Order: sequence, then structure tokens, then C-alpha cells
Amino acid sequence: MPVFGILMMGMMVFMMSMHFSPMLQQQENKDGSGQQHASSPMMGMVSGSGTHCMSAPPVPAEMATRTNPLAKTPESVARGGLIFNENCASCHGTDGRGDGPAASGFSPQPANLLELAKARSEGELAWRISNGFGAMPAWKSVLQDEDIWHVVNFIQTLQSISASK
Repeated sequence: MPVFGILMMGMMVFMMSMHFSPMLQQQENKDGSGQQHASSPMMGMVSGSGTHCMSAPPVPAEMATRTNPLAKTPESVARGGLIFNENCASCHGTDGRGDGPAASGFSPQPANLLELAKARSEGELAWRISNGFGAMPAWKSVLQDEDIWHVVNFIQTLQSISASK
């Protein structure tokens, strides 16, 4: 029984650390003036007001303009789907709507990837997966670049997969 209590306490500490994560911190202005400002809005997350934006650091321009080096083949989408289901679905849900079983523990809720995929470039999606933000971990130390691009291909097909169900 003591092990269960320790696990629950660890989970509470984890959830609190996610709630007070760096996504809520401010960044220094790029002009070097030292003035503080909130990060730029990031579409796809639900704020307390119900709007679909949150603060997130901007994606570097050279990363946002990258194109996926992998063709969006059925094999790539299937590989991305496997990786997504293993690593992302617990928060983002199997349909990518941000309603996975772990999602209720986060504020703001995980992104609705169906909306995000329409609003963001391939490079932006890959950079966010690689670097994470807020409660979302950085996957670059877990997944190879090629696997991240497979996940991007899968995310971009979520709208059509959802429509066919």
C-alpha cells in the first residue's frame, strides 16, 4: 500500500510541474531592450476562456519553412500512425482531438491536431514535436528525425481519417 501512496504523490508533483511549466513564463524581447512580453499565441490549445490559443515560443523561421523530406505515402502515414498511437494518443486522443485519456489532467488541454494541421506548416509541426512546449515533452531525444516526419504525415491525414469514420 505505501508504494501506491508514493506513486500518487509522484503523479501529483508531476501534474503540478506541468501546470506551472515554462509555457507560462515570459521571454526577453528580441530587440535586447530587456523588456518582458508574453510569448506569441499558438493555435490549437484551449485556454481558460475557451479560445484556441496559448502562449508558446515562436518557431524559428528557418524551421517553419522546412518541408517534409518524406513523401506522404500510405507506408509513411501508417508508420506515423503507429508512432503517434504509442507516444501521442494518450494526450491527443486516437483521433487527434486533444481528448486522450491523460488529457483531463492538463490545463490547457492538449492541442486539437485536426485544427493545428490546417493552421501550421510541416516544418512548424515537426519543430513542435521535436522541441515540445508546455506540458508536451520534446521528442527529439526519443524519436529519430525520420520518425518525427512520419508523425507529421500522419497528423496531416487526421482530418480525412476522422471524416471516414
